[in-house]
Amino acid sequence: MSKKITIPTCMSPFKVTINGEEYTYPSGVEVEVPDEVAHIIECHENALHKPIEEANSGGASSGGGSPEGGGTSSGGKPNVKEKDVNFYDYDGTLLHSYTVEEAQDLSELPELPTQEGLICQGWNWTLEDIKAHNRAVDVGATYITDDGKTRLYIKIEDVLLSDMSLYFSQTVANGVTIDWGDGSDTQTLDRTGNVNTTHTYANIGEYVITLDPADGCKVELGINNSNSQSMFGKLSEGYIHKLRRVEIGKLVTKLNTYTFFNSYELTSVVIPKNVTSVWFRTFYCCRSLTSIILPEGSGLTNGEVFHECRKLKKVVIPKSVTSFGQQEFANCISLTSIILPDSVKYMGNTMFQNCYLLRNIVIPIGVTEINASLAQAKSILSVVLSQSVKTIGAAGFSTCHSLPKIVIPKTVIEIKSEAFRDCLSLVSIDFSQHESVPTLGSTNAFYNTGSLREIRVPMALVDQWKAATNWSTYADYIVGV
Repeated sequence: MSKKITIPTCMSPFKVTINGEEYTYPSGVEVEVPDEVAHIIECHENALHKPIEEANSGGASSGGGSPEGGGTSSGGKPNVKEKDVNFYDYDGTLLHSYTVEEAQDLSELPELPTQEGLICQGWNWTLEDIKAHNRAVDVGATYITDDGKTRLYIKIEDVLLSDMSLYFSQTVANGVTIDWGDGSDTQTLDRTGNVNTTHTYANIGEYVITLDPADGCKVELGINNSNSQSMFGKLSEGYIHKLRRVEIGKLVTKLNTYTFFNSYELTSVVIPKNVTSVWFRTFYCCRSLTSIILPEGSGLTNGEVFHECRKLKKVVIPKSVTSFGQQEFANCISLTSIILPDSVKYMGNTMFQNCYLLRNIVIPIGVTEINASLAQAKSILSVVLSQSVKTIGAAGFSTCHSLPKIVIPKTVIEIKSEAFRDCLSLVSIDFSQHESVPTLGSTNAFYNTGSLREIRVPMALVDQWKAATNWSTYADYIVGV
């Protein structure tokens, strides 16, 4: 399916990658584009028309007031609005909120939520850690199934898809009992390591597959492989589209590479504390997934975990996460905000590529380099760099079309080529904290920043700055303050 649409001039040239295929369109003329491309363009236009003040506030109050202030959040409890410190249920429902100051005064964490069939294990941040963090943070409720079994909710809509594959890893032979949910005999597999089996469903309908591990049997969902194999078989097989919901139980320690890859209809996942590792492309192309809460103690490995989760709006990250790989949230076109804890020390290349509704990024304390094409999010209005950043990498903030200004902390000693290329709205770059001139890797660092009016530097360094290698190209913009 396709539709005709006019590409906004601020998006020229417009480039987007869908399922590995790159599309490029000129601006200012009506063109026919696939529906998916049209949706991305419309999302970007909607973001640009929202008030800048709303983006700068990040949905948080600026202080004062009581916790859980007036109003009703979308899908949340009545009278709860986002502030600085927000507590969410696993489905993204906002339950409690506080300003940073109010959170510092708490003597205990708020009441835990309840969900049928699940046991809430607690919040994924402790009160001590929230207070030590002392800035905005999202906190999420962690659950486990009440019987310890892992539940996979599926819907069979075509009897021609007769063979259901299942792949996982177990440390004990016959250690996991599989119930296919259709009244057939349960099944175990008599070997250790990577195992797989198939099952035939006779009728269309909804089923719950359960995995019940014996005591002492550790389980990994999916398998360690390099053959594009999801938990339900080859990525091209029809059954990977049938998964609707996942509730993970006891003794599951890892979500392997490609575990839920291309599960287009997957809407929610419950991840308990016993899961400590989420691997490469685990949720890649889970296009119906709207929220995810990672438990304390978990980490992300090898990148692209949430790539192309197009409806993903809320990701709650614990302080156990220390790094993000390349394209971790690329093409998450519904992601409007994300809070990264100060435990994060590394942010991979193109981490937020094509996140067309993302409006603010705060770089955590401890990150030393802005890697290549980190943002590439056309709707970004605010970037806050921590005092730990030393290098802004090649194309680090390129194509941030809506970014109006940025303050560069004095710790930054190098800016590489194309760092701010195509930042079409960039008016001001502030280096006023600096005590020396940072290295500018190329004269194209600010290429196509047609709105640029000033590069603010300390008065005492103006002459030195204007004469420095590659900076001399921008001498007319350099002003002393």
